[in-house]
Amino acid sequence: MSTPGIPYSTPVTKSGQTAATESNFPFEMLAVNFTDPVAYSNMISSWITNNQGIPQSGFQNKLDYYQFLLRKTGLSADTTPRGVIGIKDSEAIKKVSQIALANRVPFETMLTTLYSNKSQGEVAFSKNISTAIRLIDKGDAKSLLSNNYYQAFGSFPDQNLVNKFMDDYNAEAKKQESVSTTTSSTTGGVTRSKTLTGNEGFTDKEQQQFLANYLVKNHNMTSSAELGGTAKAVYDQVISTSKNNFLDEPDFKEVSGLIAKIIGAGDDKVSNQMLNDYQNQQRRVASKQYLGIQAELLAGEDASTYTKPIYNFLVKTSGRNVSADDKFIKNALNFKDDKGNYRMMNEYEMKQAWLNDPRSATSPDAINQATAVGNLVRQKLGK
Repeated sequence: MSTPGIPYSTPVTKSGQTAATESNFPFEMLAVNFTDPVAYSNMISSWITNNQGIPQSGFQNKLDYYQFLLRKTGLSADTTPRGVIGIKDSEAIKKVSQIALANRVPFETMLTTLYSNKSQGEVAFSKNISTAIRLIDKGDAKSLLSNNYYQAFGSFPDQNLVNKFMDDYNAEAKKQESVSTTTSSTTGGVTRSKTLTGNEGFTDKEQQQFLANYLVKNHNMTSSAELGGTAKAVYDQVISTSKNNFLDEPDFKEVSGLIAKIIGAGDDKVSNQMLNDYQNQQRRVASKQYLGIQAELLAGEDASTYTKPIYNFLVKTSGRNVSADDKFIKNALNFKDDKGNYRMMNEYEMKQAWLNDPRSATSPDAINQATAVGNLVRQKLGK
C-alpha cells in the first residue's frame, strides 16, 4: 500500500546517515551490533554505569535508575538486586534501545516516555490487534500453518490438512466481510427501506480509526479524516521492510513515534527521507545477519530480492510449500565458502546442503529412489 507523498523508498547507497546514527546513538546501536545475548548482557552494565552520565536524584547510578524504570513498567521481570543486571533486564534494555533507535530518540528519553505512558494509562494495544492490522493474506496463512506444523512435528502437513485449514480460513474470511441487511416498512401506502451495514472482526476502517486514536492519544497529533489511513500506509511500508529482510515485525506501538514524525513533518521530501532512513537502518541490521548479501543490503536492497532462485529450488526439491523465510533460504544467503568468503550458495552448493536437511529423507526424489530400489530388490527375488 502507498499513499501520496510517501512512496516506497528507492535504493540508496550507504551514506553519512549511517555514520551519523552510529555517532549520535552509540548506546542504542549496541542493541543492533550485539547479536549474542550473553555478550550483550556482559558488557551493558559497565557501559551504562560509565557512559550514561550523571545519576538521577535518589538513585546510585544510571543503571539503578534504568532498572527501576524497566521493572516499574513491567518491561523487565528480573528480580536480581538493583545494580546487578539480569538477563531479563538486558533483554528489556535491548528492546527499548531498538525502539529508541527506530524513533531516533535517546534510550533514556524513550524509557522515561514508556514509564510515563504506563503511569498515565495509554491506549490499549494487544498483540492480537497488531497481528490483525497486518492483514495476513492466504499465502501467509498457509506458510504459517506449514512452518508451525513442521516445528511441532518435524514434518510438513499433508495436503488434506492444508485443504481443511484453507477451507476454515476462507470461511472465516467470508465472515469478516461486510454484511448488509435491508429492511422495509410501509406506512400510509409509502414504503421506506433502510440498509444497515455491519462488520465482524477488526475491519480495515476500524484499524485505521484505532491507529488514529492511538496517535492522537499518545503523540498529541491532531485528528483528521486522513490520519488513520496515512498511518496504516506508513506502517505497511515499515512492516514490509522487516518482512522482506526476515526481521521481527515491530508492533505499531514500537514505531508509532517514528510514524507520528513522518506524518507530522509537513513536507513530503522530509517524510520520505525519514522513512528511507528507517528502512535503510533495518537493512543494516539484516546485513549483519546475512553476510552473503551484505553489500547489497547496505546499498538499499532487500534480502527478499535474492531469495527467488533459492525459494524455487527448495519448493521443487522438497515437493512442498515453504515459507519465504525458511531456514534453508536464510542459510543459503549466508554461505561461507572454503576460502572464508561469505556469499550466496550456487545451485551445486544448494544441492549438497539439501542432502543434510532432514526434509530430504521424505522428498519426492528420496521416495522415488526408495521405490526404485524396492522394485529392483523384488526383481532380483523374482517377485
